[in-house]
Amino acid sequence: MNQIVIRAAELSDSAMLAVLCVTVWTDTYSLEGLEAAHADYMLAEFSPANMQTNISTKVVWVAELDGKVVGVMVFSPEKHEIDTLYVLRHFKGMGIGRAFLKKLRANFIGAVYLTCWEGNSPAIQFYQAVGLVEDGEDFFPLDGQLHRNIRFCMPENWEL
Repeated sequence: MNQIVIRAAELSDSAMLAVLCVTVWTDTYSLEGLEAAHADYMLAEFSPANMQTNISTKVVWVAELDGKVVGVMVFSPEKHEIDTLYVLRHFKGMGIGRAFLKKLRANFIGAVYLTCWEGNSPAIQFYQAVGLVEDGEDFFPLDGQLHRNIRFCMPENWEL
């Protein structure tokens, strides 16, 4: 059986993580094809330079399977927010998301939250299955439109 390893991201991972994020974002949000606003957002948000900044200023963990990167989690400790929890499509269902959340709970005390687009049913089902609690909503602005996100909280006493 292949073993998933969760490790701290290194600056040398930046380009690979940028590609991973663009891939997952495209698979999740560009359901009707790629739009200019999507491309502009992804190229700005997930650039290797932005990934380097995240690695230097936030908590960024990488999931590896057989030495290859298959997922990433970006956590902002000052806001107690999971900014990104992405797993490549072919590796979903292997416990990678759970491994990220367990590592987070083992390293950070207190309530943690994340937001998830309301149309991302697989992610919503995952967050509910692992015991995160829906506790509100947020709106993501993109190309002059607001996209509703569901806010999920990992309570302080959360265990998986």
